[in-house]
Amino acid sequence: MHRKVPGIDRLLLIFDDYEKLQESLDEFLVGHLLPALRSANFESTVILLVRDQLEATHPAWDQHLKPNLLKHIALENLTRVEMDELVEAFGISSVVEKDRAWRDTADYPFYVQLWIEEVESGGRGAVMLKRFYERTTRWMSDRERRWLEHTLFLDTVNIRSLRSMLGSESEAHDAFRWFEHNGSVRATSGPSFRVREYLRSRLIDYLRASDPDRCEELEARSRTAIT
Repeated sequence: MHRKVPGIDRLLLIFDDYEKLQESLDEFLVGHLLPALRSANFESTVILLVRDQLEATHPAWDQHLKPNLLKHIALENLTRVEMDELVEAFGISSVVEKDRAWRDTADYPFYVQLWIEEVESGGRGAVMLKRFYERTTRWMSDRERRWLEHTLFLDTVNIRSLRSMLGSESEAHDAFRWFEHNGSVRATSGPSFRVREYLRSRLIDYLRASDPDRCEELEARSRTAIT
C-alpha cells in the first residue's frame, strides 16, 4: 500500500475483473464497505471494471446504492466494417474467418482484444486452447466445470434444458443459479441465457481436441435437450 498523500483526504478504490471477485466480495462490499464509506468524513471514489451489468450482480446496487452510482462508461463496440479491417490487418482474408471473428467476439472490445492475442500467439492451436480453458475455469470447482461444459452445447440455458442435460431436477436448479449469477461466462444481452459466444467457441474447440468422446456425447445430448 502506498502511504497517504499529505493534505489529501480522499480514497480511490479500483476493482478490476469484478466478476472474479463477486462471489467472495459482494456481500461485504455492498452491505458494509460502501455504506460505511458513504457516511465517512472523507470523500471516496470507487471504480468497478465489469463485463456484466453491475446492477445484475447484486440487488443492493438498485435498492440501496443507486443514488451514488454515476452513469456507466461503456466501451463502444466495433462495427462489422471495422472488425473486417482489423482481421485483414493481421493478414486474414478468409470470409469464413471474418465471419467467425465477428460472431465469436460479438464486436465486444474485450473479446476483440482476446482475438488479437490469439492470432498473435499462432491461432487456435491445442496449447492455446488449453491455456484458454484453464484461464476461464481457474476459479471454478470440479462441479462448476462440469456445469459449464454442459451449458456450452445449449443455445438456451434454463432449468428445463439443464434438467435434460444433467438428468437431475435438483442439480439443474443448482447449475442454473450458478450460471445466471456468473457474469464472466454468461452473455449479458439477448432474449435467453447462454454462454458468451467467444468462450463457447474456444471451449468447445478445446473439448473437441482434448476429449472428443466427451464432446460428441454432450453434442448428442444437447440435440435432444428440451429448451
